[in-house]
Amino acid sequence: MRKIYIVGYFKRNLGDDLFLNLLTHRYPNCQFYICINKKYAKYYKHIKNLQLIKVNTFMENFNKLTAVLFNGFKISDMKIKNVDAVIILGGSLFDEQFGSLSLFNLYKKWLIKNKKLFIINPSFGPCNTEKYYLKVRRILNYAQDICFRDLYSYKKFHDLKCVRYAPDMVFKIANNNSLNESKEKILAISVVNLKILKLTKSYNFDYIKFLTKIINSYISKNYKIRLLAFSEALKDNKIIEEIMQNINKNNKSKIEIITYNNTNMDVMLNAIQTSSKLIATRFHSLVLGLSYGVPTLPIIYHQKLLTVLEELGYEKYAIKLDKLKEINIKELKFIKISNKMRKDLANKADNQFVKLDKFIND
Repeated sequence: MRKIYIVGYFKRNLGDDLFLNLLTHRYPNCQFYICINKKYAKYYKHIKNLQLIKVNTFMENFNKLTAVLFNGFKISDMKIKNVDAVIILGGSLFDEQFGSLSLFNLYKKWLIKNKKLFIINPSFGPCNTEKYYLKVRRILNYAQDICFRDLYSYKKFHDLKCVRYAPDMVFKIANNNSLNESKEKILAISVVNLKILKLTKSYNFDYIKFLTKIINSYISKNYKIRLLAFSEALKDNKIIEEIMQNINKNNKSKIEIITYNNTNMDVMLNAIQTSSKLIATRFHSLVLGLSYGVPTLPIIYHQKLLTVLEELGYEKYAIKLDKLKEINIKELKFIKISNKMRKDLANKADNQFVKLDKFIND
């Protein structure tokens, strides 16, 4: 049995939890390990082949200190020194504005010596400096395999032998689901808390006003509304509260609020699949909407959404934050992809695991 340590974001965020579910279910005969804060541990204990290394907030902070003082060494890492491989699992791993390279202290040679390192499903950017780009290149050289989820990122590092490309692994959802054929008039809206990002917080007022106008307009057309919070840790639910403060009392009864908490993944996925239209701000709401064949309107809060739309040829449908004031909500255009395209994306997304498959099955 292979023993594999996974590094990722395990704080009840729908996109990252989908990654973890897809990975652990694909390899039921592997023993996986994650380091996780005790307050979130109970939400992941249902995964049978996943062992939780629990730490409290004090230990998390102590780990950060020892990582700085001892060249990446963390006390909690001692518990996984005998694993066969390390997987870095995530989306926006290489985003300069978040300073996310601190995560990669884990890659120090003392840990990955004689082990395989796989980096699955990341994207690169935004990147504003050559210094950051070169740091990422050095990190990638540690890896046995890295499979970017977009062509933009792949082309930045395609000269490295370990670098590949496949669509985001969540596109695999389409392999197990029929095309959306919802008859009920339901508009689902995935929200993002723009306040927590330096580059987007100035657009929060316009964003809430824009979504409020759309909600009132669609309710007047006899639509039901679903407001979706993918992450409490990233405060999506707080934005829903602000939106609801702007909705008149008569319309509030037409709105259903669904907050993801890790125990209701199927509820959240069903809420998207059975909607007749979707406004997608979270990246994986866009991926899920396209995968389920739901007509989708993307709002671009981060480069990664625009990147995938450009690859698919649907960038003209994108609504950018600085254009929210100019949008006529009566002229909104939603993306609807064909059954053939979604199946093709699902099949190609399976290539995220090609090298890992070989390692585990050898």
